[in-house]
Amino acid sequence: MSVRADHWIRRMALERGMIEPFEEKLVRRSGQGPIISYGLSSYGYDLRVADEFKVFTNVYNAVGTGMGRARNAGDFKHDTPAGAHLCG
Repeated sequence: MSVRADHWIRRMALERGMIEPFEEKLVRRSGQGPIISYGLSSYGYDLRVADEFKVFTNVYNAVGTGMGRARNAGDFKHDTPAGAHLCG
C-alpha cells in the first residue's frame, strides 16, 4: 500500500472506522502545554501511544517472531516528552 492523502484517511476513518478514536485536526497542545501531536494533518495521521511498551530483546539469542515469549520481552513504562519521536 502506498502513502495515502489526508482526504483518503479522513474518509476511511469516518466511513469504515479505520482509526478509533479519530481526531480530524492535528492537536499539539493541551490545557497543560505542549504535547506529542496527534490527529490528521496534510502529512498523514499522527498516532497517540500509551506510556507502556513491550520491549523485545535478543538476550537469549532467540529468533523474534513478534509473539514474544515472557523471557524475551520486558515491560517498559516511560513518559515521552513533547517533541520526541518514537519509532516502531
